[in-house]
Amino acid sequence: MIIISVLIDTNIFVSYYNKRDVEHERASKIMPEIFDGRFGKPIVSDYIFDEIITVCLARLKDKEHVKKIGSDMLSTDIIFVKVSENVFSEAWKFFLSTDKTFSFTDCTNIALLKIYNIDSIATFDSEFKKVKDVKVVP
Repeated sequence: MIIISVLIDTNIFVSYYNKRDVEHERASKIMPEIFDGRFGKPIVSDYIFDEIITVCLARLKDKEHVKKIGSDMLSTDIIFVKVSENVFSEAWKFFLSTDKTFSFTDCTNIALLKIYNIDSIATFDSEFKKVKDVKVVP
């Protein structure tokens, strides 16, 4: 059996939940496709969840709304994975070796894709398209 999966990057969620975000319309179109399983099982890491909550709180400035966002995410079919020591180590190696300007969380995303054989990443960050063997949706 082949299990298809998609790692969802922070910017998809932040754009979706922030109606003033320039990518809100795109995020509003792709989120239903993600949760309908078009790209496979949705996956989020603990680092991504942390970033989503932190960025949404900073941009929306409404803690009650952000608490609801987090609670809603935790009650969906998203598969949550923790950044293990192995993923952390691979992410650090990638961070040190790349000339691209990835955040460390983005480096953990790349490590997760490779270590867990996750099929693709849903992101608005075009830098991911430049990484060998990384498939970006949409």
